[in-house]
Amino acid sequence: RHTRLQGDWSSDVCSSDLTTYNFTVTRSGETSISAAADWSVAENGSLTAEDFDGGVLPSGSISFAAGETTKTISIDVLGDSTVETDENLTVLLSNPSGNVDLITPSATAVISNDDTDWSVSGANVSQDEQDEGTQTTFTYTVTRTGETD
Repeated sequence: RHTRLQGDWSSDVCSSDLTTYNFTVTRSGETSISAAADWSVAENGSLTAEDFDGGVLPSGSISFAAGETTKTISIDVLGDSTVETDENLTVLLSNPSGNVDLITPSATAVISNDDTDWSVSGANVSQDEQDEGTQTTFTYTVTRTGETD
């Protein structure tokens, strides 16, 4: 009587978009009786409730009818335009019922940063004013970091 959590995910979160991450809960062993477990998303410092619709960390429960072996937990993550490090999205299983053992009670997906950052710096930020008709040149460097495609 086992319930195993495996995560699968594919795409990055894009600015102002919503990306769905799917986690598959696989049940093995004795499957002739019903079983259930609660699930929740773990806050981990960089990933907070603000990353989800409604500003609340997602949670819920999954129920297996007799004979069912897989269920999918779908979690929608909000996109943003903040340049940040990649974030871990961890789903936890807890409170099993139906004579179930949690063999793998968590799975983690990576939310890849896809935002870019720009900075401007001046090599010559101060120049003396030139005589009329003479051009004064200022040099600036523009640097872009993050995704470039």
